[in-house]
Amino acid sequence: MIPYNLKHRPIVGVDNYNLIDGPYIPEETYAWSIDVGMAQWDPRDISAKVWRYGDGKWSRQSEELPLHRVLDLAILIAETVDQAPSAKVSGTFKGEFPKMQGCAKELPLEMGMESNDGPRVKSSLVRQFAEALEKENTDYLAERFAVLAFKLKKLGY
Repeated sequence: MIPYNLKHRPIVGVDNYNLIDGPYIPEETYAWSIDVGMAQWDPRDISAKVWRYGDGKWSRQSEELPLHRVLDLAILIAETVDQAPSAKVSGTFKGEFPKMQGCAKELPLEMGMESNDGPRVKSSLVRQFAEALEKENTDYLAERFAVLAFKLKKLGY
């Protein structure tokens, strides 16, 4: 059950999220609930929270994110899934994060950034990641993308 006695104030939530937490259901997940509510650090802000539960108590490692960051992560995931087939072949991700408020241009996708010795992420690891991502999309993400697309269309987007 979502804890209502802590500083983050849940408004709308999903209890028993551990039953639908993708490949981690139900025994391997730490995420027992998710919610949207009032942020713990500034009660004027709205945030989303993933509630971690372990060792018989709610964890201080529970994550609270501003809603725009949740959507930015969804956009990044969608772009990454879109790029996975070509990355599996080329060993690199080449895409851009869309231009958003406060940014003059689209931002390139980064892969571990460059170092003096070249890329920090080897193409073989990129290919392995892309293959795993395609499986994840088949098993868990595609259904969630379809639901998100339906909800966005219903909202007029």
